[in-house]
This record gives sequence, C-alpha cells and structure tokens, in this order.
Amino acid sequence: MKQRLVVTLTFIVATTGCAIRVPGISLGAFGGSSASSAGSSSSSPSEAPILESASTKAWRAVLDNRQLEEQLTQLHEYLEDGPKEGSTSPDQHAEWIIKFLKNDKLAEVAAGCKAGTYKGETLTLERRKWLKADAICPSVVDREALLKKQVHAWGVAICDRSFWEIGTRIDRIEKEGKVSTGLLEEAQSAQKMKDYVASFAKKTFEAIGEQVPPEALAKADDLTKRRQDVIAKLAVAGKIDRTAKADAGAEKAIREVYARRFDVKSVIMRDGDWKVVRNDFGVLLRHYKNADVLVKAKDGSFCALVPASVGQQYEDMGKYSNAYGVDEFIEGWPVKCP
Repeated sequence: MKQRLVVTLTFIVATTGCAIRVPGISLGAFGGSSASSAGSSSSSPSEAPILESASTKAWRAVLDNRQLEEQLTQLHEYLEDGPKEGSTSPDQHAEWIIKFLKNDKLAEVAAGCKAGTYKGETLTLERRKWLKADAICPSVVDREALLKKQVHAWGVAICDRSFWEIGTRIDRIEKEGKVSTGLLEEAQSAQKMKDYVASFAKKTFEAIGEQVPPEALAKADDLTKRRQDVIAKLAVAGKIDRTAKADAGAEKAIREVYARRFDVKSVIMRDGDWKVVRNDFGVLLRHYKNADVLVKAKDGSFCALVPASVGQQYEDMGKYSNAYGVDEFIEGWPVKCP
C-alpha cells in the first residue's frame, strides 16, 4: 500500500510540478522523498535576498554616515522651525543657522541629488519620511538660499523681540507713572529707536550679506508716538509741590551733580530737617535730606521730577563734614515744564 502511494504521488508531482505534503513524507517539486523520524528536525528554506536598486544603496550609504545623517536632520529642523510671534531668543536661532552654513558638509550629497543618484530610492522610513531622498534632496540642493531666507526671518524676529520689550517698557511707564532718566538724557525720536533696534539685528543680517531691512524697523514709528502720548498725558497730570525749607549748600551740591547729565531747572527740597543714620550699635554715621530735581527732557517735550538724596558724614563732637555726598536716582515723574 505504501509503495503504491509513493508511486501515485510521484506521478502527480511530475505532471503538475507542485509540492505535496503527507504525514511522514516530504516531497520536492520534482520528486524525491524523505521520511521524518522522531528526534529529527526539518529546516525551512532560506528567504531570497532583498534586491536594492542602485539609488537605494547609494542613499543607504548616505544615511549610514552618522555625520551626514545628523547634517540632514539639522537642515530639516532649521528649515521647518521658523520664527513665530513672540519667539524667544531669536538671536540664538539665527546664530545656530549661520554656524551651520559656515560648517556645511552636504556638498557631496547635493552633487548626488543633482546627478539623480538617489532618485527613486525605496528605503522604508515610516517615522521620518522627510529623510527620503526625493523628499529632502530639493532642500539639500538649495540649502544655502533656503537657510539664508531663514536667517533673514530670524533677523526680523530679533527686531520684533526688541520692539516687544520697548512696548512693555511703555506699558510700565503708563502703569507706574514714571520714566527712566535715559529718556531725559537724550532726544527721543523714531529714528533713534530704529537705530537702537537695528543694532541688535545688524550682525545677523550682515552674516548673509544684507542690511537690516526698513520694513523690519517700521514699528518704531507707532511705538514712538505711543510713548510720547503716554508721557504727555502723565505730564499734564503731574504736580510740582512747594519746596520745604531751603538749604543753599545742599541744593548747590545736588544741582552740580545732576547738571552733569541733565538740564536742571530747579532743586526742590523735600525735607526741612536732617535725618540721622546710626549703625546697629547706635553710633551716629551721617545725616541726609531728600529732594526732587526738576529737569527738562533733552527733546524739550516734557520735564520730570527726579529724586535725589544729599548727606554729610558725621565726624566727631557733634560736627559733620563740610563735603556733601549726593545719591542719584534713575527714574522720575513727568510734569509740565513751568
């Protein structure tokens, strides 16, 4: 019976070319049999090797180079990560891209992209499809122009960030009712604000052979007007109180110090009597008086009351030094000039 079965199966295989399996018997496509026995193991046929195209092999070689893969990843990140409103540290982003431009190592890859070496590669890159040759080659070929465009965008973001900071300072002026003495020392204008903001972005634009574009500085016009309006409103509401008991020596000392920086109109003493300062052991150290200095802004648009403190060191036997020390302050309250 067994012999008859073998003969029949052999005939079927020979005529159909199909492999047939029966319990205990293994037949190849062209006949031949081997009976399995207890304790023996059968091995499955080896898989056929995956054949890759020349373009796929070439691109695989690129990705196997860790340095090149890192460069491609950086290139993709720099081109995708553009500035958004309120971007922080835009100067750092610009510096990173500029540094990448100067140390670019993708020239060989770009040459392969132009020559079509990687065209049609078929690597499976589910998580990073952008790393496929056909997807990233356009960026590699035009990387210099594209990266310079990104640097330009981050340069504009540097200007926007500076204008945002100026805007917050104007908000503070409006809220607290006082200005920094820096606004009093120099004439303020839209052009001055533009020059100030441009100074932060200048090196970024110069790195790509450009000048700071005028449109990136346009916000200075509106911000300058807004600051002027806020200060003018505060000045109208500001009051100049009467002076306390005059002190010619203290007033002169204060005027001399403040006149180095400001157009001083008057010194208004706020304390009629000296206030004493002692250390933790009760030892007398000095005495002082407070005052306000009425100064005129450099551009003449308003005045401000800037605080001052004048004092004398204690010497001995109830006597104080003849010399005055003056403490200057960095903020003042806008008022209308008398």
